[in-house]
Amino acid sequence: VPPEKAHFAVRGAMYELQKFVDKGLTKEQFEETRKFVVNYSKLWAQTLDRRLGYKMDSEFYGMNDDYISRIEKELKTLKVEDVNKAVRKHISAKNVKVAIVTGDAKTVSEALLSNAPSPITYQSPVSEKILEEDKVISSLPLGINPARTRIVPVQQLFENESPGMMIEKKDDEVKN
Repeated sequence: VPPEKAHFAVRGAMYELQKFVDKGLTKEQFEETRKFVVNYSKLWAQTLDRRLGYKMDSEFYGMNDDYISRIEKELKTLKVEDVNKAVRKHISAKNVKVAIVTGDAKTVSEALLSNAPSPITYQSPVSEKILEEDKVISSLPLGINPARTRIVPVQQLFENESPGMMIEKKDDEVKN
């Protein structure tokens, strides 16, 4: 997203994450996701090398079935309630690490830390329902810890793990 919409985008992501934790998946969403994972997982083993790799991993971990076959078998027994329970247990919107790559890290960082409202504007008309939800999102408290927020040059991105960092990129550092 452009830097001027980053604040709203982070809030929107946190809003959707919290909604996912609170409400979980519907039965229909679960079934669609299960179908997708079962079908997509078969693509993971398209080549002989990959099938052999999964077979070796399966044997190493003492699995009776190879991993790819096991995915479908296990997913058939899984229930939406099990997934939603696991989501509530293991996922939280309260302790999240975010990295943002931008050419204007100082401005984006200041906006996020200010916790000021971040209304969004659209170039095309949108429904009243979306606008109402956007009002909630635009003032959602993020609770970002300034002491754990840093701006670092893009070259340092993979040098060490730095939670809560803001990455500043220069236009000439990005290759297409």
